[in-house]
Amino acid sequence: MNEELPIGVHVAGHLSEQEALALNALQQEQRSTLLKLGTLEVQKQQQLRLYHNSEQKGRSLLQGVATRLGIASDVPWQVQADGAVLVQGVAPGQDDDVVSEESQLDIAPDTDDPPPFDVN
Repeated sequence: MNEELPIGVHVAGHLSEQEALALNALQQEQRSTLLKLGTLEVQKQQQLRLYHNSEQKGRSLLQGVATRLGIASDVPWQVQADGAVLVQGVAPGQDDDVVSEESQLDIAPDTDDPPPFDVN
């Protein structure tokens, strides 16, 4: 080591061969880990994109269902696990005063099944 050192700095000693090898191995491990983390971050972003695309397709599908069934955009509705579409409000051809409190849509499920998909 023949390079000039700044004033006030001196060589205190050298790493042993074992220390140098261990240090190099640790530095390589750190570079490898950073590379893997970068790869995982890219994969995470790809998975998030897939998730958001799926979510958007689901909203589009449900919007098509609402249109097909004639459900207005301001009317609460939900899809149950069996595919039944429940709509809050008066059924077509039913008078407003025929709807009782008992016939109103109950959002809480009666079973241990996961809650139905709530659109609004």
